[in-house]
Amino acid sequence: MEKFIEKFKSTAAAAGLTADIYAEKLYKSEVAANDGEIDRVQESDTFGAAVRVFKDGKMGFAYTSSPDPDAVVPIIEKARASMFVDGYSGLDFRPFSGENSIKMKDPGFEEATLEKKKARALSVEGAAKAESTKVKYVRDTTCVDMLSRTAYFNTAGARYDYEKTYSYMFTSAVASDGTSDEAADVMDGGAIWSKLDPVELGRQAGGRAASLLSGGPVKTGEYSLIIPSYAAVEFLQVISPMFSAANLRKGKTLLAAIKEGETIASAAVNLIDDPCMDYGAGSYPADAEGFEGKTKKLIDAGKFTGFIYDMKETAFYKKSASGNSARISYKSLPEPGVSNFYMAPGAEKTTEILKKEKGIFVNSMMGLHMTDTVSGNFSLGINGWVFESGEKKGAVKEVLITGNIRDFLKNISAAGDDMKFYMNFGSPTLFVKGITVAGK
Repeated sequence: MEKFIEKFKSTAAAAGLTADIYAEKLYKSEVAANDGEIDRVQESDTFGAAVRVFKDGKMGFAYTSSPDPDAVVPIIEKARASMFVDGYSGLDFRPFSGENSIKMKDPGFEEATLEKKKARALSVEGAAKAESTKVKYVRDTTCVDMLSRTAYFNTAGARYDYEKTYSYMFTSAVASDGTSDEAADVMDGGAIWSKLDPVELGRQAGGRAASLLSGGPVKTGEYSLIIPSYAAVEFLQVISPMFSAANLRKGKTLLAAIKEGETIASAAVNLIDDPCMDYGAGSYPADAEGFEGKTKKLIDAGKFTGFIYDMKETAFYKKSASGNSARISYKSLPEPGVSNFYMAPGAEKTTEILKKEKGIFVNSMMGLHMTDTVSGNFSLGINGWVFESGEKKGAVKEVLITGNIRDFLKNISAAGDDMKFYMNFGSPTLFVKGITVAGK
């Protein structure tokens, strides 16, 4: 990768270009188990680089999957020939070289041999089956390990190069009582391979699937929802694009009508984007356009504090760079995106809050991806358990909740202390009051 970047640097300098290059190298292994045997092992090692060239407020873009430095000149010429995208006037193409003090790579990653990975996948499946005699089969047990290297350089002098690791495990347990079947999908992940617990993951899957059996609808009415971390992060994934300045410019966010400093949620809500966390899945020293990553509160004690920006939106709105330029892959153009996006935990212990709560303990919310983030309206199917006296009672299914994101945020009465991340989204258990549930 060093030779590739240096070739770009010298070529761009000789041509007098204003340009940048983004490159990534990814090692990925995937091991899947089924019926007590390993049925799939895949390993890949890929490379990709993208070049942008800027001139007269326009941008040209090209990419390659070849790691050969000789591929640099052709993609620069291709980018120059495709100079057609407007909207790039006034860019702050500054020189920057940030220090990388963030811990992102597991020092023991290479010690995870293929045999250990196979054993881990089988452990997940075995633990799920052993958790309950009602678990009839376990499907899609998959363990993935990734080591990535990302590099960036622009002709103003910005440069960085870093490595990071991430591993995750997924399984789906299916339980049956002879008359109905219920499935529970469970995932866990982190940057440190040795800290993942495959047995605990399997137990959670098997236990949840079995306890969801014999469920039914509750009476229609107003309930409190108890939303554990694994379900709460799915809600955060849905609302995160609302904070993009690109979506603000397109009118594709309900926050377009909200002024900075306006109350949009309860005082229990503190929403943060932080690329500077050690071993975070979304961590980076600088974003996809070379700007230093910064910790930002997007909702502070219920008050909306602003949007996230890439370089283009920073120039358009005349804002300071937020360090949130992101690329889905080297094949895509950068746009505003979240890093480690999470709901901050509250001061009170989750276990203490649970002693005082009654309502529905949510297992999953179906239809979240259909939420309208412009109007804020949603209609979700949920399943889970009746909760009272500090414990889960009978299973709940075939019920519907409808509402609006703004009302939902304002009804969050508390956030627990049991913070947990799933990929780059994190949350503690959330407690939401006054939700209308349509049941029987």
